[in-house]
Amino acid sequence: MEIRQLKQKNVRTLLKRGFTLADFVEKYGCSEEDIVKRIEQLYRDRRQINDIFSEMEKNKKQPSGQGQSRKQKDIDINPVALAEANRILSEEPRIMTTESRLETIISKMEVETEATTKAGAEAMVETEVETEAETELPLEEQLEQLKELEAQQSDDVIELEIKYEALRQKRHARKKELLAQDDELARLEKAIETVHERVNQLATECDDLGAQMNDVTDRRRILNEQLAETRQRIQKLATVGVGVYADGTIAPLDGHSIILDDTGHESVFDEILKHPACTDLRVREIRTLARMLQITMNSTVEVEMICDVPELETAFATILNRGEKVESAGADIEVPAVS
Repeated sequence: MEIRQLKQKNVRTLLKRGFTLADFVEKYGCSEEDIVKRIEQLYRDRRQINDIFSEMEKNKKQPSGQGQSRKQKDIDINPVALAEANRILSEEPRIMTTESRLETIISKMEVETEATTKAGAEAMVETEVETEAETELPLEEQLEQLKELEAQQSDDVIELEIKYEALRQKRHARKKELLAQDDELARLEKAIETVHERVNQLATECDDLGAQMNDVTDRRRILNEQLAETRQRIQKLATVGVGVYADGTIAPLDGHSIILDDTGHESVFDEILKHPACTDLRVREIRTLARMLQITMNSTVEVEMICDVPELETAFATILNRGEKVESAGADIEVPAVS
């Protein structure tokens, strides 16, 4: 008899008959390691597995030869009695009550739920997002590559969420069908073998689908972490520090090579000249402020002003935080407030 034919009902029945680990090895023609592995596959709950092997040890220590191997016991057993016992054993699945069958299925589903939770915790896989050295590519190319990576990861997450929902619905349908087939098994005695096979098939599918759900959940979690990290890197690279100096010089910081476009700052200068925030500024500083505001409006990335003139920096922040409308190149443009 092959080891894959060993089921939960066989384990319980053979333990009641006094089987030890050696008896299982002899009956299924395999090693002790194969029996241990099969028991762990069937039950997965560590307490149940420990109870089974404790029962085997107990059978081994029982008097009257109950711990002997099947081959030794068969020598002292009347052949007629042995044939009758084997017939009863082969008919056990057919005389099970509806209640006991339902209890078996519910127990299997409870064990499956616990195993699913445990597997989800143990199957966590660590992953690292390989990053390129900042000196290898220009910052603009790094930013573009990260945006492409973000889009791909976002699409992958959405695809996995759709796949997870489809698997969940399919698994739910399989569970409903499983219970319906079990009722059919109780009512139709002539078709009991066929229905029983279907029940086993559906239980296996539920296990497989549960394992797939765990795999999808783990992959979705990993991609979500990678997506969050990618977005943080994008945010970091998308913000450009711009230095504003007392002599009116404006230049990007940290090696950024973006073009600072202040086209149209003259109209902004006229607009903010009498702004309350510019009261304490000199005309040259107001003109520098107008250029910086225009650069902020013309820039395609977020600009952070770093200034060694506190009054100029305060006026810049005041106008931005209030979302003041200033006129740029002949048109009203609203400068967004910085949060």
